[in-house]
Amino acid sequence: MFKVYISNLAAYTRGILKGEWLTLPMSEEQLQTAIKRVLGTDEEYLISDYELPFEISEYENLKELNNKIVELQELEFDPEELSALFKSSTCGDWKETAQIILDGDFTILEVTDKTRLIDESDIAYKLYEEDYISFLGVIPENLIDYIDWDQVWRECNITYGWNEVFFADSGRQFAVNI
Repeated sequence: MFKVYISNLAAYTRGILKGEWLTLPMSEEQLQTAIKRVLGTDEEYLISDYELPFEISEYENLKELNNKIVELQELEFDPEELSALFKSSTCGDWKETAQIILDGDFTILEVTDKTRLIDESDIAYKLYEEDYISFLGVIPENLIDYIDWDQVWRECNITYGWNEVFFADSGRQFAVNI
């Protein structure tokens, strides 16, 4: 799930592609050996490609990245849940988002319906039903059908930071607040 392609920067600037894919996490010794294998006697690498649920810089510190991935894997997240958390984050920095996840400062609710794609109004209603939102108070049963759930979702999204994430390959859908 976590892969980076590291390239020898000196060779790259000479027009030679010398690098390899690394699957993270790995032990610090394995990481150092892999970097040494790519660099040889040169000093700098760059990350030319990656398969991660978040964006990174081409000059990302691999040791730091590897260590955070170790910590995240200890939480034993489902890969799509973890990806949904990163996709929903508004932090802009993967390190900050990773720390929020590690601290448990998020809410994620799978809203998948195998028969259809859940729309945002359905997600808002589900959040209300499951007591994830309280700004509506208690709505009398005879008034539930009169609520504009699209507007409730808009409020959830804009004011309270809820987002919807859909994975087309698996058909899974999540409501996420991070």
